[in-house]
Amino acid sequence: MRKEVSPEKIEAELSAVIKPSSLIAGLDGFPYGDLEDREFEILVYTLIKDEISLDKSSGEVKVSLMQGTGERGRDVILSSALGGIGVVQCKKLSKRLGKPDACKEIIKFALHSIIDESLASDCQQFEYHMYASGGFTENAQKFFDSHCSVIDTDLESKEFNEYVAAVVNFYEGFKFFRESPPVIQVAEIIKSFKLLKFDANDLNVRLSGNHRVASCFFKAKVYVDSESIIPAIEAALDRRGLALLTDEHLRELTQRISRVSSEKRVSLGHLDIFGYHRDIYAYLTNNEFDDLLKKVEAVRQFFTFKTMSVISDTVMSLMYERITIPLLHDFKVHPFTVSVVGQYLIKTVLPIFMKGAVSPSAFEGQFGAAEVTFNEVAAESISSVMKFIKGDYSNFPEPDPDREKRISHFQVLSDGITSEDYALAIVTHDMKILSPIVDQIIRDVCRLTDENRTIVIKDRMLLENPQSLSKVFEELESLKIGQGSKKSFVDQLPKNDA
Repeated sequence: MRKEVSPEKIEAELSAVIKPSSLIAGLDGFPYGDLEDREFEILVYTLIKDEISLDKSSGEVKVSLMQGTGERGRDVILSSALGGIGVVQCKKLSKRLGKPDACKEIIKFALHSIIDESLASDCQQFEYHMYASGGFTENAQKFFDSHCSVIDTDLESKEFNEYVAAVVNFYEGFKFFRESPPVIQVAEIIKSFKLLKFDANDLNVRLSGNHRVASCFFKAKVYVDSESIIPAIEAALDRRGLALLTDEHLRELTQRISRVSSEKRVSLGHLDIFGYHRDIYAYLTNNEFDDLLKKVEAVRQFFTFKTMSVISDTVMSLMYERITIPLLHDFKVHPFTVSVVGQYLIKTVLPIFMKGAVSPSAFEGQFGAAEVTFNEVAAESISSVMKFIKGDYSNFPEPDPDREKRISHFQVLSDGITSEDYALAIVTHDMKILSPIVDQIIRDVCRLTDENRTIVIKDRMLLENPQSLSKVFEELESLKIGQGSKKSFVDQLPKNDA
């Protein structure tokens, strides 16, 4: 029974490939040596499968990737409705594959086909494909090109007999052949095969014309003649007037910065300053410089904390709009599940925003190294509610002015829950309804911020330009600062809900 790899497993293995960088084939080719053995097998399988799918003349040929071990000399199987029509063996080697090793690989498969005749069915001509990334020695090439005559010669010299004996003695699965190795039968089987060899050059040619497959395994880099391409790029930019900077803000910022000479530029990592001569900084004391950094950090923290507040508020607002009113109020989901969802959303969305706002060590200290999962949040909530049901109020320590309110809240959450299994069953049932809503809330909230947060401070002299001043007024009007157009979630709630 052959063990084929499922499409899902192949997809998972493909996604795990660490793609090495490569020049486009035609220069140095592709770095097959940087792939793992299994990745090379999947590469060959994917390439063959893609080519056959595009070749209408190939008929109904099925390509199957095998498990990788114990597959009787077969990495890939080619089959049709009539049975097997070929096998593929892959050898990812740094050196060239020699004739003895190549022969032994084919002999191994031939011996398996004696044991199981279905491996090489009676089709017109069974094909044996050998892919060797390191290439083939001269003798190995001659064997593949004229294997029938080479086998006859090797039978006379007993060289072929030695190959068969070596394979039989090496593999325990062939021990019953050891007393009388079927040399002639193996020779005739292999002579009936159509042998095909492929080295790195063959793969380079095929992959260079197949970006779909190449991009799954390599980061392709195209090198071009700068003398011919740069004038074309410059001409295109000139015709369009900075075509790459179509955004008005980017054009203005680029124009301002590009006019500042290098002696008036300072980059401090999270702070870039343009227009002040570098000599000025030599006059700053340590305290003054520290004060400067604190003021800059204060501006950044203002937006960070405000955004965190807005994110939390937006999560609650969207939950109320999409979960509480249509589902909780109609008793379609349990209050406990809604509580779990709320905690999960906050623990998921806030770290996404904070990842670029604090240092990696501070982020890990506050949010942990791993992403929080819904199951983890649910398990913590179930543990807390079960403690409450059992009369353990240790999660509500005194003094706390809101203790009674929190206890009352937990009484609502625990309504009807009798055990951990029942609580888990409630959550599992409700999440079938809530999962798509939760995913959409995360997507909507994440639109409030960007990981590339940047604050630009300009000279006030720009406000003396009537055109610039007009744009400032338009921007302020669109922001609606202080107009009360946006209220917090709690302020928007009806009094009986608040």
